[in-house]
Amino acid sequence: MKGCGLNTSEPRRLLVEGLVIVASILLAFAIDAGWASFAEGRTLQQLTTSLHRDVTASQVAMSWRRAWAEDVVEKSRSILNGVANGTRGPALDSVVFDIGDVFVKGEWGPINNTYEQALSSGDLSLIRDAEIRFLLGRYAEALEDLRTRQERAVTQYYGQLEPFLVAHTDYSQVALDGSADGLVRGPFSTDSELLASSREFFNLVNLKLELELETIQALDEALHLADEVIESLQGS
Repeated sequence: MKGCGLNTSEPRRLLVEGLVIVASILLAFAIDAGWASFAEGRTLQQLTTSLHRDVTASQVAMSWRRAWAEDVVEKSRSILNGVANGTRGPALDSVVFDIGDVFVKGEWGPINNTYEQALSSGDLSLIRDAEIRFLLGRYAEALEDLRTRQERAVTQYYGQLEPFLVAHTDYSQVALDGSADGLVRGPFSTDSELLASSREFFNLVNLKLELELETIQALDEALHLADEVIESLQGS
């Protein structure tokens, strides 16, 4: 009789095939994980680049807004001091007629689109450093505060300042430098002494001064945070 021993090659073949299958699965997982890591890294790089771009652009806008606010503060104080000191004649005209440079809304807006989109989509979690995320949050709050102040400035302008200019001045005479081009001068004039005797005028200038001083403080805080954000992003 011929021997009936087991064929040892068959189990070996099955074992090899099994190992090949397991190895293929593990390799596929490794490739997927590697690709996911690569894609995540690329998204993170794009995110930090866009954040840096937005903050840099906002720094430029905030610096411009701060310089504009300082000009409004200087001219507001000049008007208020002139009225308080009893200045009359051409000297009073020269300061009061700056009212068009003070009674303005100064519309502008900081840029923070990337942060808001990343927060909404969940991509902000790609930034692993909790301190950087916290700093970005503080910076976003500072920008929101500035937006609120801008809304107050616009409300103040349309609700109080512009109506006062229309009722008590020749707008074409006191309009903001540059905006008066093309306006038609009428048979009216702006009486600086009449304005100087108005409690409403004095109070409105002071209210505008107060708003701009507060805005400068808020801008300084936001600009300081912007510097910290950029430094942290560059070091991440």
